[in-house]
Amino acid sequence: MAIAFRSVGATNAGGVTSLVIPMAAGVANGDVLIMEVSTDPNGQVITTPAGWNVLVNTRFNGNLNGYGLFWRVAASEPANYTVSVSASGVIRGAIFAYTGVSNAHPIDVVGATNTGSGTTVTALGVTTVTTNTLIIFVHGNNNNASTMTTPASFTSREKFIGVFVGQSESDRIAASAAATGNATLTLGAAFGWISYMFALQDITNDAVAKIRNRAMIAGL
Repeated sequence: MAIAFRSVGATNAGGVTSLVIPMAAGVANGDVLIMEVSTDPNGQVITTPAGWNVLVNTRFNGNLNGYGLFWRVAASEPANYTVSVSASGVIRGAIFAYTGVSNAHPIDVVGATNTGSGTTVTALGVTTVTTNTLIIFVHGNNNNASTMTTPASFTSREKFIGVFVGQSESDRIAASAAATGNATLTLGAAFGWISYMFALQDITNDAVAKIRNRAMIAGL
């Protein structure tokens, strides 16, 4: 079963220190959830939500904006999650649900954050470890970029263009284990940005690993 996007739940608010993000619709136990959070203004620190694992939790654009990326395997999920920040401001949050992801090793490979300023947002490529991974491109930017494109060969799952923050999430399947190369998107106006690329591992690799382990135990 190939990895597939199920749904996304998202919301935003201004002048707040916490945000209640709705759960992605139809989520089932065993789905892998990705939470993306963008904040403004200066000094906000995102508190990692309880029960979630950190991929990225940092600030960018001269510390004016915060950006967080977290994951977990779904298990009897609530209707929403609350994310808190250290100072009042604008918060955008989204929870993405994916099916067919390995529960034993959800994350195949992680990249490095990249930051910059301008209209071209570049996510640094990764080299996948297993086959049939899902490559995910995410980014955050400050202020109203007016428009944003989708990286070539990716499918957009969220594009949020707000007055103070913007963010996006896109994905694509990578059939072979190989280097992805960098990927880019274009903003409608030049602003500070942060980007990140990582890959989810296909659940079929769990079965392959079990067969391999049994063979090793049997001395085959």
